[in-house]
Amino acid sequence: MARRVTAPLMGAASLPLAAPLAMLALLMPPSARADIKLAPSLELRETYSDNPGLQAGDLARPQFITEVSPSLRVAADGPRLKGVATLTEHLFAFSGDRIDDTNQSSFQFQGQGKANLVNDLLYVDGNAMIGQQTISPFAPPANTNAYSSANRARIRTWSISPYLKQRLGHAASGELRYTHDAVSSPTNGFGDSHGDAVALTAGSNSDTQRRLGWNLRASRQDVQFSQGSQTKTREENLAATVSLRSSERFKVNLSGGYDSYSFNAEGTPNAGRSYSAGFTWTPSARTSIDASAGRRYYGNSYSLNASHRSRRTVWIATYSDAITNTRQQLLIPKFIDTASVLDRLFIADIPDPDARRQAVEAYMRANGLSPTQPDGTYNYLSNRFVLQKQLLLSSAFNSARTTGLVSVNGVRRTSLSPSTVDDILLGQRLAGLTDNTNQYGASASLNYRVTSRSGVTMTLIRTRTESLNHGFSNNVTQAILAGSTQLQRKLKATVELRRHQGNLAGVGAPAYRENAISASLSFMP
Repeated sequence: MARRVTAPLMGAASLPLAAPLAMLALLMPPSARADIKLAPSLELRETYSDNPGLQAGDLARPQFITEVSPSLRVAADGPRLKGVATLTEHLFAFSGDRIDDTNQSSFQFQGQGKANLVNDLLYVDGNAMIGQQTISPFAPPANTNAYSSANRARIRTWSISPYLKQRLGHAASGELRYTHDAVSSPTNGFGDSHGDAVALTAGSNSDTQRRLGWNLRASRQDVQFSQGSQTKTREENLAATVSLRSSERFKVNLSGGYDSYSFNAEGTPNAGRSYSAGFTWTPSARTSIDASAGRRYYGNSYSLNASHRSRRTVWIATYSDAITNTRQQLLIPKFIDTASVLDRLFIADIPDPDARRQAVEAYMRANGLSPTQPDGTYNYLSNRFVLQKQLLLSSAFNSARTTGLVSVNGVRRTSLSPSTVDDILLGQRLAGLTDNTNQYGASASLNYRVTSRSGVTMTLIRTRTESLNHGFSNNVTQAILAGSTQLQRKLKATVELRRHQGNLAGVGAPAYRENAISASLSFMP
């Protein structure tokens, strides 16, 4: 079988996004040097798939895929500089001729860092990312496999944010932050953009003995787009909050403000006053609830952030509504962070934060857990502004041999921009499908430790996306069963069974599915 691999160098691809993180290190004085740890790794994988291109019906063709994936993790840990960056390149070779809608290579980069340049005054944050993004919600999502290129776009984002933070006397503090960010993609119709934002925040310091608290925030962001009918947008927000504390564990929050958005809208106002009332209740160190209800210019508005932790379980519930777009969500992606959930689970057995962090990292490496857990929904490319309402319920549990994570998610997106801004990206026929959508998702992941060196992980993901205006829906199901064992201290073997299927209802399109089996060796020198 002929096997051909062509791919760009991993280091060259990451340089544009590594620049903001490198600046953090260059700006630090020699006295504040951080410990730098390099963790290279290499994975070799052989996969048999009966439909690697995720084609429908008779177009499906089976193939063997050989994959080589070098990876490097760089971590900086110091008193005034902390950061981590991970870059991975997947190189693929296919038996016979490479079929349509498959990749010869796939590159991912994720980096973030924080630096204290002038102690207690000047700080800077940096983030960068290269990855793949789903284009349309009515086609195979991007999280199915690494070698398919169907319905995927390559995305690059980066941001750098210097800010001044200072105490204002004994009772208050303030922050002045500037952020420059950029989003780019070679996908036709999704224009490159860069943004500049300024935010000023001032408020009383946290004090459970103080009955009255306050907070003021004013922000403005301008974004310039390189193509499309929408070349420039502006967002301005002003909010003031007063907190009345009745006890150490309970306080009432009253807020008011004004929001203004400048973008192409379909006959709806883009500005108006806002107000809300809510409470923060912390009945114990293991339980907290922060909730509010009010009104913004687009209608009623609610928020919820609740969590509860027992010795072996973690429960989380969140709800939010906001004006947003794909660009904002790419710069600040929202997902279930595996390390954060495990940290809460392990806190009862490992109280020390540093020891717990090391235990979480070791557990994730040993069991092959992903840094993020799917919540059953996914973002998709669009140039449109939307009103997004999202509810997420998640839970995790841990026992002597078993760790499980479960989530249920619902997202409703109501478009505020006309569909014409996506005509080039999706085409005139498909752009209207995303006018108003509902997306429901559920995921469950269960890891069972057979021995101290081996384990089994089962994952099930179910997603349904509905076009409310046109009656179309996309149902996606993914099931994964993986078993791994540590052959040596630096060598791990994994066998994985995977099934993915999708069905577009209401458009007459045939269903597609993929069944795959793979075996891999992972080496970390």
